[in-house]
Amino acid sequence: MTRKQAVEEIKKYIHWYNNERIQKKLGYLSPIQYRLKFTN
Repeated sequence: MTRKQAVEEIKKYIHWYNNERIQKKLGYLSPIQYRLKFTN
């Protein structure tokens, strides 16, 4: 794996972690969904 490929994989993981991964402690919402719930 090249450095560029590694960076792309890390970016994908960060996106998944913040946008798609649900958390029980956040009421089964992703971190982004949880944040939007209180900013709108």
